[in-house]
Formats: sequence, structure tokens, C-alpha cells
Amino acid sequence: MMSSSLLLSAIHFHFPGSVATQTVNAIGLHEKSKCDHTGHTKVVGAFVVSSSKHKSVKKTRKEEQKPKTSYLRTSNVSRKEKEIDSLNNSANLDSRDKLLMVDKSGSSYAEVIGKKDSPQGPGRDAVLRACGVTSGIFAAIALTIRQVSHIASEAGLPFPDCTEAMPYTLEWSQAEMIAVLVVFISSCRQLLLIFWPEFAESSKAANQQVLGSLGTWDYVVVSFLPGISEELLFRGGFLPLIGLDWKGVTVVGITFGALHLGGGRKYAFAVWASFVGTIYGFAAILSSSLIVPIAVHSLNNLIGGLLWRYFYSKETAKVGSSDSI
Repeated sequence: MMSSSLLLSAIHFHFPGSVATQTVNAIGLHEKSKCDHTGHTKVVGAFVVSSSKHKSVKKTRKEEQKPKTSYLRTSNVSRKEKEIDSLNNSANLDSRDKLLMVDKSGSSYAEVIGKKDSPQGPGRDAVLRACGVTSGIFAAIALTIRQVSHIASEAGLPFPDCTEAMPYTLEWSQAEMIAVLVVFISSCRQLLLIFWPEFAESSKAANQQVLGSLGTWDYVVVSFLPGISEELLFRGGFLPLIGLDWKGVTVVGITFGALHLGGGRKYAFAVWASFVGTIYGFAAILSSSLIVPIAVHSLNNLIGGLLWRYFYSKETAKVGSSDSI
């Protein structure tokens, strides 16, 4: 038999892992239990733990773990930022290393510069496709006008024969006219870019949108396709129909300029296009050849595009070097 000072109390038992929690009346011992008649020691109340206390212990452990995880995450981020700052602040970086630099958002140096200065225009394939489709439509309309006018003229109808009025002929003596006009128009463009801010802004916006994604050889395509198709339509089709005089040249030139509005090009660019369209018209009349305005138009497109590419690449490189200081 066991002799103890007993206190009767109601104790709530919680057995971890069991499917139920049992509430029983148990005897709490204030003294150590003694050996029973079998010689084994009984331990009563050694594992008496309140379920609410057990839960609070778990909760406390979880709360203790949270700050540690947050601290580790913060430490990793801080370490990464220090590494990035160390890379970006290196004194001996060549141009190739600068392209590999990264900022704290994970973007490369080239990507950051590209976001600031790259044109937000269509991609290369879209530009070439649009150029090809538009040029094809213009050429188809022009050839239709020329052929219909030829048929109507031969039939005795009061229509000028566009193919006869503006033939595809070229003489070596006309090469001098082509060279002079190309130099004159290109020089005028460069002067306007310097002294006419609205024209410079309009030209830059249009060039960035159309030329920004193109390679060097793509400039040949986007220069000659519009040059050929637009001259076929305006100087090879519309001009003979309206009249081979200053009135016809003016009307066709203004129409040509008005169609160059949009796509980032504002009134200043339309005025410039009207001016050069008028020059192309007089060149066609004076030479009696459609090849002359086609050559002048296409070569001026190419020179203007290559000059923009050269100066734009220098400007981009300058911005990149200033941002890296």
C-alpha cells in the first residue's frame, strides 16, 4: 500500500498523437510515489500537461522561428545588393564589362540604357513587312494608272499617256543632275535639323520608330522600295494626269507631303516632304525621265537613314558613358 498526502483535483490530460482528448479525475501527488508490492516504482502525474499549455508552447516556438527566417532573407538581399554595388563601382571596367553590369532590380546595363533611349517602335520584321506591303500597293496603283492611261490615249480618249509623258529613260548627262540634287537635298536636311527644332524632333521620332530596329543592309530596302514606288505613283502617274507644269508639280508635291503626316511625323516633316516632292516633280519634267526622281528620292532616303544611324549611335554611346560615371 502507498502512504501519501493526497490532494484530489480534476486535471485535463492531452495525449499527443491520439484522436481524442480525455478528461479524467486524477490524484495529484505532492510527494514522491513509493514502491508498490511488486517492487516497481509508480510515477503519477509526471506527464500531466494541460493541452492549452502544450499549444502555447508550439505557438511560442513558431514565433521564435519567424524572425530567424526573416533575418536570413534580409541578410541574403543585403549581401546581393553589396555585390551589385561592388560590381557597378569597379574602376577598371571596359566597354564589354559595362554591358554585363547589373542594377539592383536585376536588369543589365544594356537593358537599362535600352529602356531609356531605345525606340518604342515595331520590330524589324514588322517594319520590313509594312514597307513591302505599302510599296507594293503604291506600285500596283501606279502601274495600273500608267497602263490605263496608255490604253485610253491609244483609243483616242482625251487622257494623257503617262508612259509616254514620263518614260523610263536615263542618259549619262542626267547623272550630273542626280548627283547635284542628292547633295543639295541632303545638305538642306542637315541644316534644317540644326536650325529647325520642330523638324529635328519630328524626324527623330519618325526615324526611331521606323529605323531603330533595322540592320545596316535593311536601310537599302526601306530606302529604295518607297523611293521607287512613290515616284512611280506621284511623278509617274499623278503628275502627267494633272499637268506637266508648275501647277501640277505644286499640287502633287503638297499631296505627297500631306501623306507623310503621322507615325511620329508632324507638320514640320510634312512641309519638308512637300518641298522635296516639288523638287522631284521639277526634276522629272526637266529630265523627261522617271528614273531621275526615283534615283534622287531613293539615294536621299539612304543617305538620310545612314546619317541618322551614325549620329544616333554616337548619342546613345554618349548617354551610356555619362550614365556609367
